[in-house]
Amino acid sequence: MTDSTCWIDFSADRRTCRRNTQGWYEITCADNTLRFAGPSPKDGYWPVLLSKWAEQNNLAPSIEYGADGSEITRISVTKAQVQSFIAYLYDDEPAYNDPARMLLWKGHAWAVHYLIDLKAFVAQEFSERAKFTLFADVW
Repeated sequence: MTDSTCWIDFSADRRTCRRNTQGWYEITCADNTLRFAGPSPKDGYWPVLLSKWAEQNNLAPSIEYGADGSEITRISVTKAQVQSFIAYLYDDEPAYNDPARMLLWKGHAWAVHYLIDLKAFVAQEFSERAKFTLFADVW
């Protein structure tokens, strides 16, 4: 079975890292990353989506291939570019924007709530001066 994930590494943002280690956030991981929930919102695996977005924005991702057939794509970005990638992924997806098509779990639109948390976290906590790394892998 093939699986794919995507995440943001914010370890270069010192203030956000400090707050993360102090337990300020519930949305982040201990390794100073922020993972995108679930499968990619568009058709395709995460590395393909990240590469397409990068190409549209004249950015050059780094792609590494593992001996086990895995692939990891990474790209260094600004806060504004993180926000642009999030918009690229979700802004035109009905499952995130049309109440009649939102994914429900026990009556809770969990994916939409996670997206709102993700957008708010990036907008309020990420520094304008820091660099971030977007990662996407498939294995």
